[in-house]
Order: sequence, then structure tokens, then C-alpha cells
Amino acid sequence: MHKPRTTLVFYMSILTMLLAVGSFVFFFKVIKNKNHHTSAVLTTLQSKINKKENIETLEKKIVEVEATRKVINSYFVDSNHIDSFINYLENLGTNTKTELVVKSVEISSSEANTVLGQVSIKGGFADVIRTTTLLENIPYQIHITSLYLNKDIQTVTTEVKGKTVVTTSSVWQADVTFKILSSL
Repeated sequence: MHKPRTTLVFYMSILTMLLAVGSFVFFFKVIKNKNHHTSAVLTTLQSKINKKENIETLEKKIVEVEATRKVINSYFVDSNHIDSFINYLENLGTNTKTELVVKSVEISSSEANTVLGQVSIKGGFADVIRTTTLLENIPYQIHITSLYLNKDIQTVTTEVKGKTVVTTSSVWQADVTFKILSSL
């Protein structure tokens, strides 16, 4: 009788050991799968975090580039808004107390992205020189191709109480031809 009880305990021990090993293998595979899944999720999460950081960096760079672009575009005359450039030139003459006349402004057909212009400036010598200096230093990419400076002497004869009075006055004139880069 002892034998069947020992065999029963033996079989129960084997069955318990098999259940223990089976559950160990089962839980080992479950943990291995969960570990693999967690690793994949962490990798995906890290790639999304990197993408978000890259997008934020790119947005910052776009803002920086936009500011730089505005500065660069300020050196070009917008060919669609040449009238504002002409007003700028006329105001330049008014501010320097000279008579600045815009003779021509046209888009160059021979040179790409270039506006050709010609102005005439009349006034005193110092005022004409100051205006040409300011024209040369306007906040656009300008190239003065020619500058002609002339002095016109005008003689006025008047009679005052029987005496002839001769007065002379000099007016300086500068004819300036220039090229300005434009953004088309």
C-alpha cells in the first residue's frame, strides 16, 4: 500500500513540476513579448519626440530666415511697387531742399532683375552734392552708372532808379543714371 501512495506522490510531484515549468515558460514568453512590445513603443515614442523637436527647431529657423529675408528684400526694389520707389526719390529731393525730377524708371530688358532710372537734381552746390550722396547711399542695392554735374549761371539785369543792376546766380544741376536690383 505504501507503493501506490508513493507513486501517487511521485506523479503529483512530476505534475506539479511540469505545471511549474510550463507556467515558467508561459510567463517567460509573455514577459519576453511585453518587453519586445515595450521596446518597440519606446523606439516609436523616441522617434516622434525627435520629429517634434526637429519641427520646433525648423519653425524657429523659419522665423529667423523670414527676418533675414525681409532685411535682404529691403535691398531690392519691388518691380510691382515702383511707384513707392519714385515717391521715395521725390521725397529725398524735398528733404534735401533740391528740385529732384525723376526723368525715367524702367525695368531693364537686357539685364535680369534690374531697374534702370534717371533723375535730375537742381539746387545749390552743397544741396546737390548732399542729394547725390544720399541717392548713392539709399537702402537699396544701387549702382550709379553716370553722374553729370553742371553749373548754370543766370544773369538778371534790372533797372533801379535809372541804374542798371546786373545780378548773377548759379544753379547746379546733376543728371544721375543708375541701376537698382529688383525682385521679380
